Amino acid sequence: MENDKQFSKIKIIRRKIKQLLIIPIIIEDKVKGVINLENTDTNTEIINLLKSFSEGAAVAINNAQLYQKIQDSYFEIIKALAQAIEAKDPYIHGHLMRMMKYAGLIAQKLDLPEEERESLKFAAILHDIGKIGISEIILNSKDKLTSKQYDEIKQHPIIGQNIIQPIELLKPIQSLIRHHHEWFNGNGYPDGLSKENIPFSARILAIADAYDAMKSDRSYRKSLSEERAIQELKNGCDSQFDPDLVKIFLEILKEQII
Repeated sequence: MENDKQFSKIKIIRRKIKQLLIIPIIIEDKVKGVINLENTDTNTEIINLLKSFSEGAAVAINNAQLYQKIQDSYFEIIKALAQAIEAKDPYIHGHLMRMMKYAGLIAQKLDLPEEERESLKFAAILHDIGKIGISEIILNSKDKLTSKQYDEIKQHPIIGQNIIQPIELLKPIQSLIRHHHEWFNGNGYPDGLSKENIPFSARILAIADAYDAMKSDRSYRKSLSEERAIQELKNGCDSQFDPDLVKIFLEILKEQII
């Protein structure tokens, strides 16, 4: 302790301390913090109790750090999967990261809990992972798709759900992957869900996905102007999109956050 630069000099300002007990919190042989006990009888029972508390705090801090490392590793793996999707469909390069940004801004505006924000982040990056199972000829087609080809495209949310199903960490986003193409009026796919039957976060993804798609060049068309994209979102209220969430997203655009 005496040689540790963090704790070698204890400055006491306007405090009369007659007795000071310092118990270090040690993680992997490094002092990460201390527990101070001032002006208290320091019998053996109290010292042992503080030592036990210090050890418990060290374990809790270490576990939290390990959990964060695991989360960070998972996110890196997920980003690698996203790159695999983009390699399959070059027209969506950057789409997934922008999706994460737009969905995150909506979540922030709604002040959603941290857990829901994390799920949205993962779902935004992985929402199109099912396209790995779709023919590149269909994905990159410049012509209008046949009904058979469109039916194949409509399978990608189900394929995506099946891909992530074995991953425990991603269980909370399975329904978001499956339902991000549902329409508010029930005319979407794959299950024809409507209104509140569509998971809330999937409704957020639908808006973020549509907006970025409209603002990006695709194999079959050039990107739309900002004004046209906004008008299309307004036109889709009550039919394709949740009108309350569209209102929130338009407020974000108006505030020029993006």
